[in-house]
Amino acid sequence: LSDHQLMHLNQLISEAGGQKAAFLTGDEVFRGPVFEGLPTLEKHRQAAPYAQFVDLINNHQVDIGFIGDVLVSDLQLNLIKSYIDDDIIKLPVVWKTGDVDLCDKTLTVRVDSPDDLFRIKESRAYAKQGAVIEPYNTSERLKGTVTMDNKLYKRYSGEAQILKQNYPSDERVNVIGRIPEAYHLLLDNLQNGDHLQLISLS
Repeated sequence: LSDHQLMHLNQLISEAGGQKAAFLTGDEVFRGPVFEGLPTLEKHRQAAPYAQFVDLINNHQVDIGFIGDVLVSDLQLNLIKSYIDDDIIKLPVVWKTGDVDLCDKTLTVRVDSPDDLFRIKESRAYAKQGAVIEPYNTSERLKGTVTMDNKLYKRYSGEAQILKQNYPSDERVNVIGRIPEAYHLLLDNLQNGDHLQLISLS
């Protein structure tokens, strides 16, 4: 189904007093005959099951999520259970450096973040601690990239962002990690002021 179709059906079910359920794919063993996952929303087919679940709960007012395939990994189940428990979106990241102060901490999206990126509130405190952030890995910044401003950005050095669209490289901005594309759907489920956690996939 499309977003519009699911929202329309869920509205009818809500008006009738029913519970709304939807399918998300597995990620280990898919059902036949196509073996490409069995989500309710077509746009979810390439997304991680956890990302699908968060999107169904947040944006489609679904009450229950069912795994439509044979098997889902422990990683995805644990992420889903964690979200049910604490309502905090966890963004899996493949880090480009081994020393990441932002990992596994509860962070806040700054309320003044623009539409195309999330600014991390807590990174401003790290920036004030005086550590010199040298330029490194100042590569192209694709959607899902986690960045940190380096010393060439003057007083902004140490501030971190998560990008929601592509940006060109900038010698003042270090690429410190990337969120895999399978989790990009989670970026559509965060708002300014929300809490999040960056967790390691590497």
